[in-house]
Amino acid sequence: MLNYKIVDPHNTYIEEGVVLGEGVIIFPNVSIVGRTVIGDNTIIDSNSMIKNSIIGEDNYISNSIIEDNNIIGDNNRIGPYAHIREDNVIGSDNHFGNSVEIKKSQIGDSNYFKHFSYIGDAIIGNNVNVGAGVVFANYNSKKNTKETSKVEDGASIGANSVIVAPVVIEKDSVVGAGTVVDKKVSSDSLILARRDNIYKEKYYSKNKKLPKFLKGDILLKKQRGEELSYEELDYVFNGYMNKEVADYQMSSLLMAICINGMSDEEVINLTDIFIKSGEVLNFDDVEGIKVDKHATGGIGDKATLIVTPIVASLGIPVIKISGRGLGYTGGTVDKLNSIPGMNLKLSKDEIRKQVEKVGLVICSQSDSLVPMDKVIYALRDVSGTANSIPLIAVSIMSKKIAMGADKILIDIEVGEGALIKTLDDAKELARLMVKIGGKYGKEVKTIISDMNTPRGYCIGNNLEVIEAMNVLQNKEHNKLSDLCVEIASHIVVMAKNISYSVARNEVLQVIRSGKAYNKFLEFVEAQGGDLSKLKIDSKRIDVKSDKDGIITNISALEIGKLSVMLGAGRLTKEDSIDYSAGIKLNKLTGEYIKANEILCSIYTKKDVDLEILRKIFTIE
Repeated sequence: MLNYKIVDPHNTYIEEGVVLGEGVIIFPNVSIVGRTVIGDNTIIDSNSMIKNSIIGEDNYISNSIIEDNNIIGDNNRIGPYAHIREDNVIGSDNHFGNSVEIKKSQIGDSNYFKHFSYIGDAIIGNNVNVGAGVVFANYNSKKNTKETSKVEDGASIGANSVIVAPVVIEKDSVVGAGTVVDKKVSSDSLILARRDNIYKEKYYSKNKKLPKFLKGDILLKKQRGEELSYEELDYVFNGYMNKEVADYQMSSLLMAICINGMSDEEVINLTDIFIKSGEVLNFDDVEGIKVDKHATGGIGDKATLIVTPIVASLGIPVIKISGRGLGYTGGTVDKLNSIPGMNLKLSKDEIRKQVEKVGLVICSQSDSLVPMDKVIYALRDVSGTANSIPLIAVSIMSKKIAMGADKILIDIEVGEGALIKTLDDAKELARLMVKIGGKYGKEVKTIISDMNTPRGYCIGNNLEVIEAMNVLQNKEHNKLSDLCVEIASHIVVMAKNISYSVARNEVLQVIRSGKAYNKFLEFVEAQGGDLSKLKIDSKRIDVKSDKDGIITNISALEIGKLSVMLGAGRLTKEDSIDYSAGIKLNKLTGEYIKANEILCSIYTKKDVDLEILRKIFTIE
């Protein structure tokens, strides 16, 4: 049985009779029809179409069309947006750039065709370089026929040139950019200009510089599961940050990483590249062990708002950088931004002053701190690559190390309502983050927590801030408050080097005394927030149970989807958030509910189909 991979069979069309070789990978929205044969280890990226053609081995075809009666050799890179029309014979090791079009041509090996070129009725040798915008003008209007042009081995044609058939460009000759070639170019010659062509015989042999060809394609390597070097990772990720690599190209690489993973060395190298993309903060002169707490993301997770003031109220400095939500999971920055006036964009000096005065800082990612993560984070959110274990490890640890904390605790949330879906993935992420921390002399501790049901009663930004305040005021006692006590206790153990039982008693004491809640108020005020203006201004809809029974499940994933529909989250980078939108549960799993008793309250300014709630609650 052949071993090939179709990434998304539901969005891929392969006609009966098509032959796929070993190791072929086909991405979504691809159509392959007719008498087509695809050779071993060929990768066909999204939005490609192939018809009645023979494709060799180790090719990479990106977002391109290959029409009837083509024979293509091995190890070619085609696209994106290339159009290989009918009746071409193409050799091996060629590179066809963006929007190249080819028709009824014979092409040898190791040629390079740059963007927006048209090659029609041509015979191309080997090691030929065709610049961007080159056109083979092959139509003879007087005879109503197509004429043929020939380009011999080693020739180079500059950008925006026109090759007027029938001509021969002999071996090792150079056509300067913008030249109209309407007669033979002899071997080892240079031709320049559009009028009164200038020929310099034997010019090229005296000034020869071989064109530089890309020896290894980074995307293709990762799609094949190969390891990328530090230099390759640095080139492509810095290229994307500097807008030299397009969104679709980086999305393809991120998807390849999702599918094929990364080695430990790649993860450590990429973390280093992320850190070096911006400023690294140092707070060694601030007294005490500086700690940080992070969670990988889940539905209704407001633990950071509870844990950090608890820890800070015990005299342990907390310096934390937080992010926006990814997918259906809420972000701490979004929750804090729902507090009117809250300033999360702090300078290094502002962070230092606040941690010295208040002992607690939570801020968003500044433009200078790991800027590479900021752009990659946003792209992961909308490209279906948010749940890559290596990318999560790099994103989290680059920010933690750049922020200057001494001790780091990470809550890895696992379940249908989290980015991490399985226990095995959680353990792998924990291993990677501990290893990265060790490389930078940071103590990293991880805990694994359940996210198959929402965390607490509230899902939505303002609602979650209010719930966090209730826990800090010792008004709520449930799984959320228990987890926050556990997380805070582990951090205190790390910072004070005391036993867990002693640390837990200290945590409970500052909650009961109100000291932790007062620290939260102090923190919000220091960053300009006004809790007196915090309000829920969305319309409230009470949803009642249609029967008596025990709530056996509340689907975190479905309730997360609903919260986004209500306006509490984002599906694209550009989406705005309704901070007062969300869901407040009246009962949690395991609790008994009566018919007509309120199951939950929905807050939104939008129209809602309440049928979606049937997927969320299971009552037995």
